[in-house]
Amino acid sequence: MTTPTWYCVNAARERLGPMTADELRRRFDAGELQRRSLVWQAGMAQWQPLESVAHELGIAMAAEAPMPPPSVPAPPAPVAASVITAETPRAPAAEVAMAQAYAASSRDASATGGIDADDVVDAGFLRRFAAFIVDSFILGIAMYAIIFLMLIVLGFGVGGLATMFQSSAGGGLPEGPLLWVFVIGFYVLPFVMQGAYHIAFTGSAWQATPGKRLVGIKVVDEDGQRITLARSTGRWFAAALSYLTFYIGFLMAAFTDRKRALHDMVASTRVVDQWAYTANPERQQRGLGGCAIAIIVGGVLLGLVFTVGMLAAISIPAYQDYTQRAKIAEVVSEGRGMTVAIDEFLLATDRCPATLEEAGLREPSSALVESTDIGEIDVGQCSLRFTLGGAQAGPYDGEYLWFSHDGEGGWDCGGSMEDRLLPAGCRG
Repeated sequence: MTTPTWYCVNAARERLGPMTADELRRRFDAGELQRRSLVWQAGMAQWQPLESVAHELGIAMAAEAPMPPPSVPAPPAPVAASVITAETPRAPAAEVAMAQAYAASSRDASATGGIDADDVVDAGFLRRFAAFIVDSFILGIAMYAIIFLMLIVLGFGVGGLATMFQSSAGGGLPEGPLLWVFVIGFYVLPFVMQGAYHIAFTGSAWQATPGKRLVGIKVVDEDGQRITLARSTGRWFAAALSYLTFYIGFLMAAFTDRKRALHDMVASTRVVDQWAYTANPERQQRGLGGCAIAIIVGGVLLGLVFTVGMLAAISIPAYQDYTQRAKIAEVVSEGRGMTVAIDEFLLATDRCPATLEEAGLREPSSALVESTDIGEIDVGQCSLRFTLGGAQAGPYDGEYLWFSHDGEGGWDCGGSMEDRLLPAGCRG
């Protein structure tokens, strides 16, 4: 597809473009442009009449018919005054001068996108989103650094963070000092840090956070002036409305007339290109730059990696607990079956068997059980105890499960590990 690079001036003295050479030819054929209509593209020193580049554009122009001489020379009539109206055609020299002024104001139109000196380029949603990614990354690193420092000072180490996430994923809250770290680190700290960050940078001489500055945008008032710290503070608190509207307030920047979010409307601010309201407005950039595109792509990928990592940090320990509970439940189920045979022995002999073989039992099949004891163990009642061990025991190596006859035909069940790892009938 041909790149539109041509500009022209029509009969109404309007500058049009950019457009392709094909469109120039169509406008000439339709009578919108004449032989002396001015055209320009990057690389030309000045605007030229269309007829001078007709061959380059592939426009066939018939030779101008010569003006017929007057039949009778007439003396020039006296002219009292010369009045130039809007309908009076201008001389080609005047038209050229006007067109040159157009060219000078636009500098290099191919580089500036046709931005005039009085144009203001508002920052679109995607440029603002790219800035948000950078700012969130900076704040996230600072916030987690403080949380890690708090955990280390309190003696929990990095593992304390996984514990907090596991508690949160389970619908609960961590206990003890971890609860304070959780509340401060994930509720108080983000609010304080984000507020100070956005208020200070937006109200500074930068007029932008580091993220906005990186993608080339800034915050101004409706007159294009730097905003005060007071207005910057109001704008930050107004952003709560954009959050409370389920982020619709932020999305408004994608379709409002001046690309303003809800908090911009409340605070009477605009987010514009960094070169707006400066001595070089022609440097403003329309659309996304390469930096913003790279930030958005990198931010999305980093977000996916972070999400997967956090899910792994939560789900892997939870899965490990689940598998251990399943193994322990298997041992408990096998133990309950063995108590039936022991009950039969008690009824037949009125005493507790001294060995498994005496009761007609074998060692449990579970690889989690390292050894089995039977007899009147510790509690003075007939008891069965499994000591856990081996490669599958993991952190529960040396822990035990026990069954004790209650003297009334029933059995109590328990274990030395945490209650959450035991079946409901063996807790407490």
